[in-house]
Amino acid sequence: MNFQAGKLSTRITLSQKQTVQDSIGQPIHTWVDMGSVWGNVAYGTGLGAAVGQVDAEEAQGNTGKCSIRIRQSSSVASVASGMRAQYTQRGVQHTLEVLEVRPQGMQFFDLVCKPV
Repeated sequence: MNFQAGKLSTRITLSQKQTVQDSIGQPIHTWVDMGSVWGNVAYGTGLGAAVGQVDAEEAQGNTGKCSIRIRQSSSVASVASGMRAQYTQRGVQHTLEVLEVRPQGMQFFDLVCKPV
């Protein structure tokens, strides 16, 4: 598949849940940013390209699931399900849970996500 870099026009911040200590040494769970990459967010039928199939509900965009295509690099080599992906579009902050990571050839990952 020939995918142009110009299509990666949305800045995606990837975060991972970690346990850290607060000021008195108590463990707390928090989201820590792992890095930011350029990506392409596709809802509805765009999900079909990521997972290879689309059922009727997904094709109509009723599930809220989406796919995010990002370029493979050392900064995202450890991306995994359970992480969060955040981006801003038209002034609205979107936070998504990564459900699955699918390699697409040698250059890209497709992240199958759902809203948090």
